[in-house]
Order: sequence, then C-alpha cells, then structure tokens
Amino acid sequence: MNLFTDGSSYYEEGWKCTGFAVTTETKVLLAGPLPPTLGAQGAEIVALTKAAQYAIGIRVNLYTDSKYAFGVCHATGMLWKERGFLTSAGKMITRGQQIKELLEAIQLPSELAVIYIDTNQENQLAKGNELADQAAKAAARQVIFAMTLTHQEELDLELPDMQKLYEELPEEERRLWEKLGAEQQNGQWTLGGKPLLPKRYLIPIARWHHEKTHGGPENTALRVQRLWAAPGIYTAIKRVCEGCRLCKEYASLKIKAPAGKRPPATYPFQKLQIDYGEMPRAMGYAYLLLTVDQLSGWVEAFPTRKNDSKEVIKALLKEIIPRGWCMVGDVIHPLNTMLFGPGVYEVVPEMSPIV
Repeated sequence: MNLFTDGSSYYEEGWKCTGFAVTTETKVLLAGPLPPTLGAQGAEIVALTKAAQYAIGIRVNLYTDSKYAFGVCHATGMLWKERGFLTSAGKMITRGQQIKELLEAIQLPSELAVIYIDTNQENQLAKGNELADQAAKAAARQVIFAMTLTHQEELDLELPDMQKLYEELPEEERRLWEKLGAEQQNGQWTLGGKPLLPKRYLIPIARWHHEKTHGGPENTALRVQRLWAAPGIYTAIKRVCEGCRLCKEYASLKIKAPAGKRPPATYPFQKLQIDYGEMPRAMGYAYLLLTVDQLSGWVEAFPTRKNDSKEVIKALLKEIIPRGWCMVGDVIHPLNTMLFGPGVYEVVPEMSPIV
C-alpha cells in the first residue's frame, strides 16, 4: 500500500493556517487542521504519524516530500530518543512530543518504509504527492472557518443556524443595511461577501477580539473586519480599548532607559578614545591604532603588528607620554573592550600627571 503525506502552514487573511493530509494516488484518506504553533515541519511529522497509525498491521510505503521528517525517521529521531528528547540545557527539544509519537507510530505497521519523494518528478507518485499537498492546504484553511464558528459561538448561537443572528433585528438597522447595499438570502444578511454583524453584538465581538492580543483599535478592527461586515465596529472597539483595565495598567508603565553618557574631560589628554582599524599589510604592520583626545579632538595614529593591549601600552609609553602629554591616567575608553586586556588599566592609573 502506498500512502502520501504532507503538512502545510501558511498565512491567509491574517490567520496562520496549519493542516495535514494522508492520501493514496487518487483519494484523500485523512485530513484536518492543526494548531498553528506546530508550523510546517511539525505538520509534516503529524502527517507521517497519522499515516502510520492508519496502516496498523499492514505493509505500507509512506511517501513524504519533507527532508526534515524523512531525517527524523531514519536518523535524528533515534538519536533524540536516546537522549530523552532533551537539549544540552535539559529542556525538551522543539516538536519533541510529536517526534516521540511518530517513532511510536512507525512501529505499528507490519512492514514500513518511509520514502522521500522528489517534487520535480512527473509520474504517478508525483500525482499522489500533489494530491496530498492540495488536501493539506485545504485542511489548513479550515482554521479560518473554525475562527468564524468560534466568534458565532461567542454570540450563543446554535450553529450552523445563522438566522438566529438576525432575530429581532430593528427596522432602522435593516434599512441602514439596505442603503449600504447588503443582501438577504435564506434569512442571512451579507455585505461584500461577509456576514453582517448586528449592532447589539458589536461590543461582545470587539471585546472578544481585543482580549486575544490587547492590540490597539486599528489592529483589533482589522481582525474583526476580516470575518465580519460590521458597520460601527471601530467606535465599539475604541470604547472597549479605552475601558480595558489591563491596557490601562501597562500603558502607565512607560519606562524610558536613561540615555548613555560619559562625563566630559576637563583638561587635554585626560581621556582618550582608542580603537584599532585594519590596513593593508606592509612591512609586518597590519593594524592602525587610533587615539582621539575627547576634549580637543586631537588624533594620533600608530601602525601596529597586532591589535591587542600590549600595543596600546607600547604606544602610550613610547609615543604619547614622552612627548610631555603626560596627563593620561584618569580614563581610557576603548570602543571595543575585547581588544584591550587588563594591562592597560593596570599601567595607566600608575602614571602620575606631570604638571
């Protein structure tokens, strides 16, 4: 028996859709939506697991176009199992539970082969893989319908009886919808291909969407309008956002980090800014040590063979200090502290300023 598996994860209308499918060359056997947190690789793992569970006790070839899922079955899965599905930090690996279930499921068929299929082929196997791909994408899209059903359940409707949504619809609101170009069919009102949301449900729906993310009015309105035609929804959402206790608490905690600053130098060469720059190698020199006086902006440059703290000390002792510029000693600010070891900070403070 040949079974084709596929997982799909993509964004549509702002929602992340994830699903799986198991098919033969011509027929869809299993398909359904998955939690969006699984992602594409997780969906591929689940698809293989479902296929192995479907083929319990029989000989089966499982085809997948995922190198990740193929590798889990043939190599990495057993390595992770030996390590208890834990990382070096002692935490569960990503998709650890799904991988564990897959390794258990592939023991169920009497004989099993997990085969990687190249998507660029043109044969009967490619047709089966294409069918699995299309079925997985269609199954993933059920998430959007599920979200719509969830919103309707929030309104205490007995689905799929959408007509209850429009019971006791005020005449004034009905005339407004007609002016907007709404259509009524089988007791349901639509505008622009979306169901119309009566005014009395604006606040409950606005609150439901806002509490999912606690986003601002614009973001929440976009979430609602992807599923509903809702005249007046922005005003309702604004009221909900303004009255949200959680948003008020966190909005008041505006913590602004203080701007970084250094105390200014009070005399020349009290504070130097130092850093290395690379230059074309010549006569053994490959780096340029730059020093800038923070008060005057005076620049000195010295070619060096290495970019370490010893070269900094050498430049200070042989170049800067012997010239009579002996006020160095308060602070030296390196731009890249990794290049400057503790030697600089041990030598410089011992230098007494010469007046």
